[in-house]
Amino acid sequence: EGTRLVAVCYLIDQAIGHGDADSDFRQLAAFATQLNFTQEQLDALLKETAESYRTDRGKSLIAAAFPEE
Repeated sequence: EGTRLVAVCYLIDQAIGHGDADSDFRQLAAFATQLNFTQEQLDALLKETAESYRTDRGKSLIAAAFPEE
């Protein structure tokens, strides 16, 4: 789930033209490599994350990353 949070950070920074977008993507790619993601899986993660963010502005991503016990 942490990878999705980095993905949303990248997508937001990219959308607003923030200077950290490239750094965000490099970190996201490093996580994807550690998780043995294929390029298709990384693309799917970015697409799913963008759709989730559009739906609730990241609330479900945060809830999934930090579940209440």
